[in-house]
Amino acid sequence: IKESAYCFGIGLPIIITGVVLYAGGWHFCTGLNVSDFASVTVFSAWVILLGAFIGAYGMGAFRCALFPLLFLVLMVPVPVFMMDGIITFLQVGSTEFTNLLLLASGAPFVRDGFVFHLPNISVEVAKECSGIRSGLALFITALLAGHLFLRTGWKQVILVLCVLPITMFKNGIRIVTLTLL
Repeated sequence: IKESAYCFGIGLPIIITGVVLYAGGWHFCTGLNVSDFASVTVFSAWVILLGAFIGAYGMGAFRCALFPLLFLVLMVPVPVFMMDGIITFLQVGSTEFTNLLLLASGAPFVRDGFVFHLPNISVEVAKECSGIRSGLALFITALLAGHLFLRTGWKQVILVLCVLPITMFKNGIRIVTLTLL
């Protein structure tokens, strides 16, 4: 373990950057919705935390604690524009997996965009069915498991990327199961 040493020369500018982000969030982001404003303020608090850590313990300790400190960025709420894009991507993927699973089940249906018309029911794969919450939980779990159990970076990346099709497939199974029941 490397010895910790003060490193105000690097930590202080990072802290100042975080304070400027926070002040800018208060001054310029008055038109943002609550979620986006929370994203700006929590992100700036994370930057201040990084700067304080580097200032108090130095770059050697920062390198040793890099994963836990970067893992803390997951506490920052995802901005709405990014969340909408992720939700739409998961909705489209879940719809495609639902289509494949309905074809495999042999149930008669007609697809119209995100809506599946079966003989007795019509089902829409809505944005609420995207699986964003469980997908985020799987993403965080994959990051942590990859860091703990996999040695190479490319294996960790593959594990994290597998979260997307797993989330979409899981949603397709859930939608098909509920539809056929």
